[in-house]
Amino acid sequence: MFDPFEDIRRMHKEMDRMFRDFFSVDKQLLPWKNKQEFANFRQPSCDVNEGRNKVMVEIEIPGVKKEDIQLHVRDDVIEVKAERKQNIKIEKKGFFRQERIHSGFYRAIPLPAKIDVDNTTAEYKNGILRIEAPKKERLIERGKRIAIK
Repeated sequence: MFDPFEDIRRMHKEMDRMFRDFFSVDKQLLPWKNKQEFANFRQPSCDVNEGRNKVMVEIEIPGVKKEDIQLHVRDDVIEVKAERKQNIKIEKKGFFRQERIHSGFYRAIPLPAKIDVDNTTAEYKNGILRIEAPKKERLIERGKRIAIK
């Protein structure tokens, strides 16, 4: 069946992908380097809050099991990848239907401050991934007066 709006939807999807790639974090530095791998993944909504001593991130990833979420944290970027795979098979007398559904979420989130990767914690509950990361302490550079000879 001919759909006159199919070309418009395809162009809209391609424009969204181009803008997402243009404004996203440099993917060459992140663990998953193949950009095309995430072309069909949705970008989850997230909130980033910077407190005095920590950075808190909440990411909405509905319908995903905790085991299917991969989280990579660097001192200035949090990267989340979640995949859903589902096989549907219906067999009845004179009828057979089989579907394979593969979808997911992907997002690289730049952080407002450097964080302590070793003490970062994450919790997934009711479709929301909460990440709490303490900020790195800024080292105060102490100067020393040098006598000129």
